[in-house]
Amino acid sequence: MSLVDLAISAAFSPNPTQPPFFVDFPVQKQGGNLVLVEKPHAAWIANLPIPMLGQYRSNLARLRGIGFEVGTQDFNPHLIVQARDFDEALARNGIAHEFEVFTGSHTDRLAERIETKTLPFFSRILE
Repeated sequence: MSLVDLAISAAFSPNPTQPPFFVDFPVQKQGGNLVLVEKPHAAWIANLPIPMLGQYRSNLARLRGIGFEVGTQDFNPHLIVQARDFDEALARNGIAHEFEVFTGSHTDRLAERIETKTLPFFSRILE
């Protein structure tokens, strides 16, 4: 279990009756294999950005800007696919946004990206 798994479980599938972490995980070990646990898995899926898009479409359309990026060598290759899927879902729903795929991992050239991408983005959006 990673800290990310614990944090997402705390947000998406908390369970105050399940010590020591007080969460329900979407998988559990059975005989050396991980198997899905339906209720917490469904809660995780329901709280992902794309399934929630329809519910919040009108609010998202009123935002002055949405921007996100993903690195081609990210530690989790699923993030690249999910970011592209989110980009496409926002576009299909007419939600203005900026999306970029950059060469590197999640934290590569972080100071440079903040200076050349993030701060200019906020300068445009918050003027």
